[in-house]
Amino acid sequence: MVAALGGVDLAGELVPLVAEALDALLVPLSGADAESQLDGLGSYDFGQLFEFLEQHRETLGIQRLGQLEWAYLGALGHEPSVPTLYEALAEDPAFFVRVVSAIYKPHSAEAAEPDDAARRAAENGFHLLSAWHRVPGEADDGIIDEEALRTWAEKARELLAAADRLQAGEGQIGAILAYAHQDADGAWPPEPVRNALEHLDSRAVERGMATAKYNSRGVVSKSIDAGGEAEHELADGFEKQAKGFRDRWPRSAAVLGDLAASYRRDARRGDEEAEQRRQGFDR
Repeated sequence: MVAALGGVDLAGELVPLVAEALDALLVPLSGADAESQLDGLGSYDFGQLFEFLEQHRETLGIQRLGQLEWAYLGALGHEPSVPTLYEALAEDPAFFVRVVSAIYKPHSAEAAEPDDAARRAAENGFHLLSAWHRVPGEADDGIIDEEALRTWAEKARELLAAADRLQAGEGQIGAILAYAHQDADGAWPPEPVRNALEHLDSRAVERGMATAKYNSRGVVSKSIDAGGEAEHELADGFEKQAKGFRDRWPRSAAVLGDLAASYRRDARRGDEEAEQRRQGFDR
């Protein structure tokens, strides 16, 4: 975006200016001043600014960039591009727990009614965790370091328990595991995640993983008379893989069983709706 010109590092000059401008926009303004300050700025504009800062984050500083990304999450759309924060989640279980704690109330204690700042933090945390898809310990090629994953998960659970958010946090641990890539032989979840699930031995993690995997399918378009054929096929695949995992990785088999059951219900519903349509057309 910016290059050196005439021996002057323009990026080095612009990075702090962009950061300072973003800081200035965070200062509460009133009335017409606020409207004029933000006039014409949208998610795309902020996205371009943060893309520039990401390209030069060593100049700005990773911690400083992370603070800005967190402050502007609400302005960066539903799928914000904030690699620094995603890396922080995957590498620092303490940061993960802080985000979880911003979203969820303590499990066993009454929490005070949140103020505006707490509500904004909760919204930011929700957007961040929803858009985070990189498994702790995962390299750029998708291979997962099993030891790094287990160390991260163990520390995260320890801190979640101390924060009285263990149940909610374990669901979020499961949700990120759902984004692990399949093994080279097509098996899912991959072996490092299968081993981690056995070690964690948590139904909350497993339910969170199954739910996130199911939801990741998104909206499906098909003909009105297709019935549940596609869902039956998915359920068959999960059931077959669960059978292969049952002896060595029973926790992974449980996740796959949950998925198979969900898709089987969808398939039956689709079959029933298609049959009702056929009967209606036949009248």
